[in-house]
Amino acid sequence: MNEHVTREILWNVPTAFIVLMYALLAVLLAGFVFAGVYWYRRVQLGGTEERFDQLARRTWLALRGAVGQGYVVREVWGWMHYAFYVGFVGLFIGTCIVFVNSDVRYFAGLVGLPFYFYFGDFYLFFKAAMDTFFLVLVACNSDIGIALMYHEACMKESFD
Repeated sequence: MNEHVTREILWNVPTAFIVLMYALLAVLLAGFVFAGVYWYRRVQLGGTEERFDQLARRTWLALRGAVGQGYVVREVWGWMHYAFYVGFVGLFIGTCIVFVNSDVRYFAGLVGLPFYFYFGDFYLFFKAAMDTFFLVLVACNSDIGIALMYHEACMKESFD
């Protein structure tokens, strides 16, 4: 495996910007915690209701609707929304991999557990996958995607 095929993460970025990035991340996380606590307190104001009946069916419907986008893909514009969803999920997974390889690797190295996997064939596959997810995100949600959606809608109306 060629260890020279790689890319340095946060290359040529000053340390002050890295510190600023993580400080802003801490502010964002504090906002999420505040919003979650606020939501929880508002929900607790209401009365209790039995929501654990048909647990398997409710779980399946929630997974189909949230993860599989079950209702969205049935609409005319659903494939564009699904492409947007798939693109962002893929890019989020890629961001998590970069986080593990850069920040978790740094902290693991402090305790004597060095590891590095962002090179060679993995890097080439990862780069191709991230480029593909970006193209899905941009191409399916650009003017081309809107034109195809409009064409599909017109064709559906002409056959109805």
